[in-house]
Amino acid sequence: MPYLARFEREAFERGIVIGRRKVLLESIELGLNLRFGREGLALLPKVQELEDLDRLRALQRTTFKARSLEAVKRALRNSRARSRRQRTRL
Repeated sequence: MPYLARFEREAFERGIVIGRRKVLLESIELGLNLRFGREGLALLPKVQELEDLDRLRALQRTTFKARSLEAVKRALRNSRARSRRQRTRL
C-alpha cells in the first residue's frame, strides 16, 4: 500500500466507518420493514441517531431475532440511553 499522510489515512478510515454505518442502517431498515412493516419503519429516525457501530450491530441482530416489535423498541431505548450517557462523560 502506498504511503498515506496521517490526515489521508484518517480520512480513509473515517470513510470506512461511514460506509459500515450506512450498510448497518440499511440492514436494520430492511429488517424492520420485513418483520414489522410500517410500525417497524417508524423507529428508523431514532435508529439513525445512533453513531456507534457496535450498538448498531447489536440492534441489527435484535431486529432479526426479536419475537416482537416491543423487544426492538426496548433494545433501541437501551442503546440510545447508553449513547447519551457515554456522550455526557466525554
